Amino acid sequence: MSEQLFIKNKNKKNILNFTKEICNILNLSNIETRHSSFYVNEEYYVVKSLGIEITFAVADEIDYANDDLWISLKLEPLIKINSNFLKELASIIACKIASYDYEVAIPDNFGQDSKKTIYRKNPSEKADFKESIIIEHLDT
Repeated sequence: MSEQLFIKNKNKKNILNFTKEICNILNLSNIETRHSSFYVNEEYYVVKSLGIEITFAVADEIDYANDDLWISLKLEPLIKINSNFLKELASIIACKIASYDYEVAIPDNFGQDSKKTIYRKNPSEKADFKESIIIEHLDT
């Protein structure tokens, strides 16, 4: 069981610095560098926290590529929890990252269709706390 997020790299930082910036936003530390030919540039990063393995890599999906970041949330094997937990956690993470003015997408069915939910900061200065993040469901 896993959940995927994609983040647009608005500042065109290299993937390691982008990963560090997102980890800083999420208060994550101890980033491990790993290598595998399965990933773009054969390098990816892993952080483990609270029984969750969080993988960061260059995105290689149609709408998210080049400098954009892919995040995968996966429960460690011994963790048994409600199946909706990771979906809810991904939404919380997306809101947190979007509050720093990044566009974040969560695919509804990763690898199966193009339905996704987009999270982004509301550009209106008059937006109150509840309206600070715009959440859109797209069927494209």
